[in-house]
Amino acid sequence: MINMNIAQVSTGISQANVASEISMKVAKVGMNLAQQTGNQIMEMVKGMEMSINANLGSKIDARV
Repeated sequence: MINMNIAQVSTGISQANVASEISMKVAKVGMNLAQQTGNQIMEMVKGMEMSINANLGSKIDARV
């Protein structure tokens, strides 16, 4: 009976480890997707800014 409990505990720990690894991988995929989406939004905003302010950054005022 004691051996059976040890086997059950071992199986439970193994299943918990697998579930934890899967959760971490899913979270990493979500983080990567969020980062990619954020980068795409920033590029879109930059493109919009350039179309609105086409002359922005085209001239430099410098004094010596």
